[in-house]
Amino acid sequence: MIIRKYLVAAALCLGVSSHAFADEKVTNGTFNGSLSAWSFSSPVSRALSQAANRGVIDTVLPGSNTLTQLLSLSAGSYKLAFTGLFIGSNTTINYSIAGLAGTLTGSQIAGGHSFDFNVTGPTTNYLLSFTGFARGPLGVAAVDNVSVNQVTAVPGPEAGAGLGALAMAGVAVWARRRRTVLQQNA
Repeated sequence: MIIRKYLVAAALCLGVSSHAFADEKVTNGTFNGSLSAWSFSSPVSRALSQAANRGVIDTVLPGSNTLTQLLSLSAGSYKLAFTGLFIGSNTTINYSIAGLAGTLTGSQIAGGHSFDFNVTGPTTNYLLSFTGFARGPLGVAAVDNVSVNQVTAVPGPEAGAGLGALAMAGVAVWARRRRTVLQQNA
């Protein structure tokens, strides 16, 4: 009877699936007190955004600032995720990578965001880019917790349930055969 409990538990485990992510592609996505691994361009001053050291893309000065990082991506499905931060209603963040591009404005910027995109072909370098526009008094646009992860395909519940059912059927056949042998020997 104890063996049967373990076999049932094993069969149930076969039916469980989850999302799987490969290794992180972004270096220093939390900005850890510096812009290391990121390229920064500004028509005004690198020192202004360097002082923030938190992925600040733009401040109140005229023009827009851009943070970029070159990522080596192979063919597959990916997820770009980041947290947007802003001050001021006239604030915009543009993001882009490998054919994925978008714009968040004002209160849309706040909070966590994630976007799926695909890469086809051989391993190539792609530019991850964030451009910020902040206008008005004390306007600030920033990103934090930036990540790009490859999404690994995982079989859906129907595949797992099929394996579990197959294992359960095997347990049932084994139990019936054992019962028949025991009855013949009695």
